[in-house]
Amino acid sequence: MSGQSFGLNAKQPRLGRKLRCDGKNVMQCAYQVQASAAENFADVIWDSGKIEKSASQGIMYAGPELQSLERIYWRVKVWSDVAVESPFSQPVFFETGLYHASDWKARWIEPEREADIHAYKPAPYIRKEFNIKKGLVSARACFTDFI
Repeated sequence: MSGQSFGLNAKQPRLGRKLRCDGKNVMQCAYQVQASAAENFADVIWDSGKIEKSASQGIMYAGPELQSLERIYWRVKVWSDVAVESPFSQPVFFETGLYHASDWKARWIEPEREADIHAYKPAPYIRKEFNIKKGLVSARACFTDFI
């Protein structure tokens, strides 16, 4: 399976994985994908059911409509041509980006005025200092090159 993905702008991202097996000449003949908002899959929001195909790339997410800044965990089970059913894989996740202009709640961060922007190719170094308040559990910074 692919690793984590951040800031996806697709409403129906395509999922992919790589089949790993100890046997030789083993081929996938079916798969099942599950998605959940919780890493422990206590509440499965989408279950593809068993799909009789060998596809392992470009599998379109078909769960509930995704919202901005949402984390979705997903896992896969496969069946091989020798009728072996795998357990579900370890979950990985993807996170959506900001889908709508109204989702952006920020101020511009720009290069310092005295910086020679031609000296920094392909782009000037941009930074912003900020204080973290006690008790912060997680945070996310969203970036864009939108002008």
